[in-house]
This record gives sequence, C-alpha cells and structure tokens, in this order.
Amino acid sequence: MRPIVALAAVALSVASVGVFVRSSAVARTETTALWAEFLTKLRRHGGAGVLWLLIARCVRAAGSLQLVGVYERDLATPPAPVRARIPVTIAPATLADVDQLVPLTAWQEDVRDHERSAVARHIEDGLRRGRVCFVARVGARIVHCTWIAFGWQDTFKGRFAVLPDDAAYCGGSYTAADYRGLAINTEVNAAILRFLRDRGYRRALAYIDFDNRSSRKTYEQMRWQKRGDLIAFTPRGCKTYVLRIRGRIEPVAERALPPHCHDPR
Repeated sequence: MRPIVALAAVALSVASVGVFVRSSAVARTETTALWAEFLTKLRRHGGAGVLWLLIARCVRAAGSLQLVGVYERDLATPPAPVRARIPVTIAPATLADVDQLVPLTAWQEDVRDHERSAVARHIEDGLRRGRVCFVARVGARIVHCTWIAFGWQDTFKGRFAVLPDDAAYCGGSYTAADYRGLAINTEVNAAILRFLRDRGYRRALAYIDFDNRSSRKTYEQMRWQKRGDLIAFTPRGCKTYVLRIRGRIEPVAERALPPHCHDPR
C-alpha cells in the first residue's frame, strides 16, 4: 500500500502545482488586462476624469451622475483650417445613411437588434425636423457623426437647450473606436463651424462631460470658450436634477420648452 500512497501523494502534488501555475497565469492575465484598461482610461479621460468616473460609478445604482462643462463658440472668428491624420470626407448625412448612423448615434457600436429600430426612428425624426448630422467617411464607411440642432434640443432627461435664432447647438459626437486619436472630430468641428458661420449664425453652444478629455481638447483647440459648469443627476426613472457650479449654464438645461416649440415625445 505504501508505494500506492506515495504515488498518489506525488500525483496530488503535481496536480496542485499545475492548478497553482494555471491559476497564477490566469491571475496574471487578468491583472494585465485590468492594468491595460486602466491605462487606456487614464489616457482618454485624464487622472481627474478617471477619479470622477469612479465617483459616478459609486452612485450608479441610484442613477446617472455627470459633471458637465457648457461651451460657447463666437462665430465672428472663422475656425482655423485643420486636417485629420487620415483622409476623410465630411458632409451632412441623409436618410440613406441611417443604418450606418445607428451605432454611432447610440454611442454603442454593438447595439442590440431590438434597439436598432428605435434608434433609427430617432435619427429619421431628427433629420426630418431639420436637424443636421455631419459625418466623416473613410471610403464608404461612416466613422464619425456630430449632430446640430436649431431652435431646441433635449440635453438631459426632462431638460432642454432652448436656442435663440442666431445660435445652434452641437452635440451627440461619436467616433468609431478603431478611428479615435486621429483628429477626425477636430476636422468635423471645424467644418460645422464654417457651415454655421456661412449661414449667418453668430454662436454655437455645446456641453461636454468632464471625463471626456479628448473632446475638451478638441473644443479648446477650436477656440470654444467654457462659460460654466454644472452637475446633472438623473435618478432611475426620474427627470434630471441640475446644480450650477460656476458661470453661466443657460440655455442648455431649461426645465421646459416655450410654447412655440413642440416636444414630440
């Protein structure tokens, strides 16, 4: 019996070592993946942005928390000429582009099939109501979109940007993940500013989430000026509460639309 017991002990020891090695390898792989994800977030959002994301995650069970900067661009000054790092074709979208716009407008490139029809209807409604969507194409593929609204635009749940006749609102910018870091958003932003300026608009408005460092850098490069900051908290199933932190945040978080505007929802 003793040889059998000894062999069993050796086999068990070898198996244990194998499990330990495999477990260590898995742990190392997971740690490497987490570290890579952290570095990616750090590059994209910055240290303060990552800290804010952690704070927002702590309250995610109760609702959505955003720290937002309100920006304005005086269109009296033309935008500087800029080019993306790869050739792109920039133009307003048409109804023929709806299918390609769905994942970009949803900010979710793997948008689920049962959600696609709702997002497509939202895009079609926006285009038919006179909103403009600027897109950047690489070949035939749309890799970026930014929306422009006139008159009014919903910004948070139950909150609206109510715009004077000489102003437009820019928002909903999204670049496909495999085309980020190529200054595509910057070239599109310049094209939009020229588009609005050529049509007699005097200013453009936007808001940018604090953790979106790349967009903040783009807007600063294109000489947008921050006019205020706010915190927006949207409890689950409720309208958004807005707290002004500093500066001017109007008119991007108004509680209601004026009578001449119509909210189709």
